[in-house]
Amino acid sequence: MITPEQAQSIASTLLNDRTKGVEIECFIDRSKLTQIMSDLEELGHKVANLGYEDAKHQMRTDPFKYDFIITTDGSLERSQSIPEIYIGKEFVTKPLHSNELFKHIDDLTTVLNAHDSKVNGTCGLHMHIDAKDFNAKNLRNALNFYKRYEKTLDCLVSPSRRGRGARYCTTTENLPNSLVNGANTSRGDRVSFNRSNNGESIKYHKLNLRNYHSSGTIEFRHFNSTLDFSKIVGWCSLCDMITSKASKGQSIDAPLAHRRNTMQGLYNLFLTLKLIRRDKGEVVPFSTEAYILCKWLNDRVKDNGFYNVAYKVNELEVVVNGQTIDNDLIQAKTEALKALVKHINNSPLASPVLTSFLSDETIRLIASGVEI
Repeated sequence: MITPEQAQSIASTLLNDRTKGVEIECFIDRSKLTQIMSDLEELGHKVANLGYEDAKHQMRTDPFKYDFIITTDGSLERSQSIPEIYIGKEFVTKPLHSNELFKHIDDLTTVLNAHDSKVNGTCGLHMHIDAKDFNAKNLRNALNFYKRYEKTLDCLVSPSRRGRGARYCTTTENLPNSLVNGANTSRGDRVSFNRSNNGESIKYHKLNLRNYHSSGTIEFRHFNSTLDFSKIVGWCSLCDMITSKASKGQSIDAPLAHRRNTMQGLYNLFLTLKLIRRDKGEVVPFSTEAYILCKWLNDRVKDNGFYNVAYKVNELEVVVNGQTIDNDLIQAKTEALKALVKHINNSPLASPVLTSFLSDETIRLIASGVEI
């Protein structure tokens, strides 16, 4: 699980400074829409409930006016698990830098969960990342990266969004490089797209490059919708790092040998995104934040039943102040210290100064052996 505090640390250390926004599709109790809006406004957010065309116009003309736009989506279909009183809605954030985006997502998921909102297999989580500086080479890099690792990324998502399974986010494997036209020489080159691939719209793929023309963004459509803050942050962080990789000067190809859902694929993904490195024959994360993200990716793969794909992230160690620390040992010590602090707080002899000093973060630092 990724906590809000860890999300802020990941945003500060691992992610780029591009603006980005998310679209969260879900079902809400129609009688609670006004209260959901009111709760978000009480948290300091400006919210608008707009029809589909009005929402598109607003995002195109002034995307920064509202923190959240609530709109409709015709692709959402209520299943038996969704009560009849529920209606499908899409919650769209304005473009934000990663740290602010994660704060907005924390507020939104807290409110939606408080009102028992739900998702099903027709709901998607879409992320738009600013790519106005991309040229044709960068866009082809993004496409080739996705083709290279799509089968590995499939292990992170629900069954309905793997392979060609989903109508609105089908595979990228058959999209040719010739889809993107334009020179590679400098950023800002004019780039054009073939609007379809053998009659198939290029929009409804796991990676949608067509939005580059309409909004200057690339859109990641692969992940299933969720109201779990940790899952949204993990996926958004991964998409952000893929975008950073595509923006580099070196060309990325998509050899067939890498298009498989193996442990090697996940290891290569970690390595390519510079989450891990080899040091004297050992595999270590670049930072505590890199470890947290690797751990989330690995746990997600295992939760989906792909134990043959999961990389042994639990054996990785975190380096704190130049010392190698076992992260699982840190967690065990942290829980033990929290139990001790709870016992102290319940004692009639508890010192207000001591108990206020022993915050959760301080406890973790003590467990890590860091000087305070």
